[in-house]
Amino acid sequence: AVLGDELGGYDKTKWRLARFNPLWGNNGAYAEFPNTGAMEPGQGFWLIMKDPVVFGTSGTSTPTPGGFPLRIERGWNQIAHPYLFDVAKSDIDFSGAPNVEQTLQDWNGSGYVEEQSLEPWKGYFVFNAAAAAERIVIPGTASGSSRPAGRSTPAAGEWSVTVNARQGDAVDRGVVAGVAREATNGVDALDRHAPPAPPSSVRVSFERDWQGDLHELRRDLRAPGDARFDLVIEAPGDEPVQLDLEGVADVPADRSVVLIPEDTWSAIDLRERSSFTLSGRATHRFRLVVGSDSFVEQVRNGRTESLQVELGLGYPNPFTASTRLSFSLPAATNVEMSVYDVSGRRLRRLVGGTQPAGRQVAIWDGRDEAGRAVAPGVYFVRLTAAGREETRKLVLRR
Repeated sequence: AVLGDELGGYDKTKWRLARFNPLWGNNGAYAEFPNTGAMEPGQGFWLIMKDPVVFGTSGTSTPTPGGFPLRIERGWNQIAHPYLFDVAKSDIDFSGAPNVEQTLQDWNGSGYVEEQSLEPWKGYFVFNAAAAAERIVIPGTASGSSRPAGRSTPAAGEWSVTVNARQGDAVDRGVVAGVAREATNGVDALDRHAPPAPPSSVRVSFERDWQGDLHELRRDLRAPGDARFDLVIEAPGDEPVQLDLEGVADVPADRSVVLIPEDTWSAIDLRERSSFTLSGRATHRFRLVVGSDSFVEQVRNGRTESLQVELGLGYPNPFTASTRLSFSLPAATNVEMSVYDVSGRRLRRLVGGTQPAGRQVAIWDGRDEAGRAVAPGVYFVRLTAAGREETRKLVLRR
C-alpha cells in the first residue's frame, strides 16, 4: 500500500519495483515485487515508473538517539537511511564493519557515482567483502552535504581510460582503468568494486584475479608501468551495444593503447578507433593493453600460455549462501571439478567436460547434486585438468 496508493495496482507496463538481495542465488540476485518483502527502514529499492508521480505518503519519525544500526550482508547491499536530512559519509560509524567498503555508490541515470552523503529518499549500493554480515551505524544528526574535491591534474606517467556502454535506453558510464603513483598492482583502496547493474541493463566491469579471488571492479588503478586490464561487457538485451573509450589521447605518446577481443585476439589500435558496436544477448570480453609495443605483442601472442592449471581459494570463504571458485586453464582441456565432504564422498559436480582456455568461475551454492542444502561444516573442492589436481578447503556456515 505504500506505493500502491499513488501508483495503483502492480503493472509492469506502468511501474516496477525491485531490490537486490545479496543472499539470493549464486552471488546475489534481484527480487521483483511481490518477492521484495516488506519495506523496512534502511532498505534501498529500484523503482521504475512510466509516468512521473508525486508521492504524498505519511508515517512515523525514526528515533535518533544512538543512531540507526544497519546490517550489511556479505556482497552488495542496497541501503538507504530513515531520516529526512542529509548525513555525511564521514559521520557514519564503520567501526563494526571493517570489511565494508566505505563508498556510497549512487545511480545517476547513466552510471554509478561515488557520493559523500546519504540523502533522503535515495538508495545506494555498499559492498561487504566479508563472508558474514557486519553492522554500520547511521547517526541521527544532520550534517552538511559534502562533495569530493575531484582528482588533481594527473602526475607525470599517470593516465586513465574511461569506458562507456549503451544498449537501447540502458547505459553504464564512467568505468575507469588507469595507473596512479599511489596505486599498487593488487586490489587496494584506490580501486572500486562494480555494483550490480540496474535490472536488465548493460554492465561494464574489469575483472581482477587477486589472491585467489575474482574481483569485478568499476575502477581499476595500477602502479605506473605496462598494464593489462580484463574488460567485460554484459549485454542482456536484444539491441546492439555502443561501446566508447575516452581518454586515450591522454595516455603518454610512447605507450601503445590497444583493445584485444578474446574471440579473435586481433589488436585494435585505440588511438585510431575508440568506438565499437557489439551484439546483444552476449557477454563480450576484451584485453585493454597499455604499454610498450613488445608488451602488447607479449599479451596478444602469448594469450593464455602464461597461465597454469590453478584453482582459487574461494570467495567468500567461509561462506553462508554461495562461494565463487576461479580457475585457470592454459589450453582447452577436459575438466572435472567437484565438491566432497570430509569422508571423501562426492556431493556435487560443478564443472565437467571440455572447457576453453583462460580464467573462469564456478559457483557452489551449498547444495548437493539433488539440490538439497548441505549441513554447515568443512568441504573440499577438487579440480582435475591436464594431468594436474588442485584441492581447496571450503567452510560453509548457515
